[in-house]
Amino acid sequence: MTPAGPAAVGPPQGASSQQAAAPAPPAGAAEAFGAALQEAVQRSRVQAPAAGLRLSAHAAERLSQAGLQPAAADWDELGRAVGRVAARGGRQALVLWGSCALVVAVPDRTVVTAVSAARMGEHVFTGIDSAVVVPRA
Repeated sequence: MTPAGPAAVGPPQGASSQQAAAPAPPAGAAEAFGAALQEAVQRSRVQAPAAGLRLSAHAAERLSQAGLQPAAADWDELGRAVGRVAARGGRQALVLWGSCALVVAVPDRTVVTAVSAARMGEHVFTGIDSAVVVPRA
């Protein structure tokens, strides 16, 4: 008697080896997805070109939820503060701006998140190597 080997793997007998095509998405799904994607891109583009800072989508959402919209003078001051941190070798900074805390990835000048005073509570910030206080304009 010969030992039994592993069973052959493949489609069940009588089944085709080709998969059936996936059903087409419902009408209008592509347009709805495109609109949602465009809205997300617009939210992430809130930035201050003169200051050279960018906002992540998460930070833009947090600032919007808190009703905080930095003025051009605020962006300029925030940009200068991040520049000072960069000059001293900082990589991840906590920027205290008025009653709001911003976490900034210094090398790419991106505001990663924002925490309003109302949400701060006992918030712990980790992975920070620098801190700077910036008064609101």
